[in-house]
Amino acid sequence: MARLMMEYRRCLDSQKAEDILLKAERYSNFKRPQTKKAKVNGTETVIYKFCKYVDCPDGQRPNASPLIDSSGNLFGFNDAGVFELSRDAKKSDWDFSLLHTFTYNDGFGPQSSPIFDAAGDIYGTNRLGGTNGGSGTIFKLVPNGTSSQYTVLYAFCGCGDGMEPGGGVVIDSTGNLFGTTTVDNQGANGEIYEFNQTLQILHEFAFDGSDGRDPRGDLALDSAGNLFGTTSQGGSGQSGTIFELVHQ
Repeated sequence: MARLMMEYRRCLDSQKAEDILLKAERYSNFKRPQTKKAKVNGTETVIYKFCKYVDCPDGQRPNASPLIDSSGNLFGFNDAGVFELSRDAKKSDWDFSLLHTFTYNDGFGPQSSPIFDAAGDIYGTNRLGGTNGGSGTIFKLVPNGTSSQYTVLYAFCGCGDGMEPGGGVVIDSTGNLFGTTTVDNQGANGEIYEFNQTLQILHEFAFDGSDGRDPRGDLALDSAGNLFGTTSQGGSGQSGTIFELVHQ
């Protein structure tokens, strides 16, 4: 029975997991835990629906949560570019605007949420594209409606700097940006980097994946400047890790 439950916890395939539970019920007194439906106290409202067609100008598939500024405006990324949702004059509805449309040289395929700096400028990453072999970009956007200014800060090339950032960036009090790539210079496992005009590799994940591989999601930065994050694979159980990087 214990072995069956260990197999169930390790199982990623939903059908196989269901087969294991059925076997446990058949050959033992195992009873599935009963779950109670949570009481719903909130009201969910859809404030914008993206177009279902691939050539729609507003884009599709936002992969992470939006960011909210001090005025209550929402900013986010999707496969078309950087968007803003703001309340209309009557505060009864939301107006959608695309602040910047990605081109191949800009990068494309953002996987993360935007962040603000102290001036209210937006930073993010694209997993693919860019002028350096299509391995992703770090970018900045100064939001100003249709006059927003987009700048590629760095284009990854996979030539000593890693490839394909799978998460966004965090920013410290002096304006340094920190993030991860999902692929390192050897073609596997990923890296942690710092960017301030130039890019510096702070850590390469071990080739055998012992300290993790394929970092995704955004890093967290504590008050001492240390970085925390996760990898989706690797570690002793090959199921991912949580790590800390003490930044010197």
